[in-house]
Amino acid sequence: MKQFCLLTAILFFIAACGTLPQLQHADSRMRPEGPPECRRQLLQGRWQFQYAIEATFPEEQKSVLIGVSVVSAESGSIHSVLMTIEGVVVFDARYDREIQILRAIRPFDTERFARGLLNDFRLVFFKPEGALIETGTLPNGSYVCRYQQPDRLVVDIVGYSDHHWQVQQYGRWFTEKRMADIFFNDNFRFDGFHAPSRLKLTVSGYAGYTLDMDLIEAVSLKDQQ
Repeated sequence: MKQFCLLTAILFFIAACGTLPQLQHADSRMRPEGPPECRRQLLQGRWQFQYAIEATFPEEQKSVLIGVSVVSAESGSIHSVLMTIEGVVVFDARYDREIQILRAIRPFDTERFARGLLNDFRLVFFKPEGALIETGTLPNGSYVCRYQQPDRLVVDIVGYSDHHWQVQQYGRWFTEKRMADIFFNDNFRFDGFHAPSRLKLTVSGYAGYTLDMDLIEAVSLKDQQ
């Protein structure tokens, strides 16, 4: 009996993890640009962002960090540095078609973390790769644009309001893999660009983590090489 209950629980868990959130009023017609409800403002040009970060890892104390990232829409490149409030660099990595880890100290010392963090920035600032396959709404009324990415990944762009968007990336079995909450404040507009005033990056799983990031400064680098 116990074995039967355990098997039933496992099957229920697999079934629950094997589906994407069902969209109401779903529309599966292909629209390259998507409807207006999903056209959030994306990065244009080359920018440097500085964030105050609270990092939380499993079985780790919370860490307070300063993050500085340079993101380029033209080249798709990202350079991200994390440092302690004393100025000690604990993570330094670049992405320009391939990942280059320049410095990494535990718990930021894995390629998995580097690849994940740089991927998170791509989800936040760039349009998702792949084709738009479905649009619709969630039960709470939020609008969703769903993209099919390479390697069978799926990305949902969820528009809760003009000031709160969420990007959800699901793995091959549709288990939630990564989530980026993007918050906007009208006080953070620079040269016509509405910079995210707060980011909350959440990764599920045994190696998951949360980075809660509040914007300190955004600087346009359009006149710099």
